[in-house]
Amino acid sequence: MSQNSNTLLLFFDQEASLTNCLRIFKKIEEGTLEQTEEKIDSLASVATHAWSEDWFNHGITESSKYLRIDYDSSTHYEFPLDVLEELFKRGLKLACLEVFYDQIGEFGQFYFMDKKNHFQKSIIP
Repeated sequence: MSQNSNTLLLFFDQEASLTNCLRIFKKIEEGTLEQTEEKIDSLASVATHAWSEDWFNHGITESSKYLRIDYDSSTHYEFPLDVLEELFKRGLKLACLEVFYDQIGEFGQFYFMDKKNHFQKSIIP
């Protein structure tokens, strides 16, 4: 079965914004996010849905400057736009998404700045 391998880098305007979003993603990863938090917090809600329904083989790497989320997805899954929309509301300044399309052997690179989408597609030689 073919799948896409994704790497999402998230850059925030302030360290506090990065820390807050990291806390939410870590709770989702550990399975410790409470249902009340998910219902109240829109980021927690959409991120939990993506994490459990659309993404698999996922992991988070933290840095003092960015968050990195690696995940696989089906070949029909496009972009995590609902997650990015919520992150932009919380201080996200730039998101870089690299997708390896296993089925066709191509990489795609996508940049999201100030809620705008910038595409650049690369083909593996």
